[in-house]
Amino acid sequence: MYNLDSDHYSLRPVSAAATSGNGQGRLLDWIDSQAKVTRIWLDQLIAEGDPDDMISLIHRQAAWLDMMRSRLAGN
Repeated sequence: MYNLDSDHYSLRPVSAAATSGNGQGRLLDWIDSQAKVTRIWLDQLIAEGDPDDMISLIHRQAAWLDMMRSRLAGN
């Protein structure tokens, strides 16, 4: 795994110890960003109507993201 140096142009290797702890934080950040996106879509679909039943699919995705966040936070 690599990280940007302070100049934001050079890559430097990340130590294995930093990767294990940092990876979980990055994954939680990604899950949180995806949860925000699903909330935006749910709000949009509810406001405009949902002829193709996308709400149920996005609702399941949001539930999965919540489950994964709980599992990662519990470790």
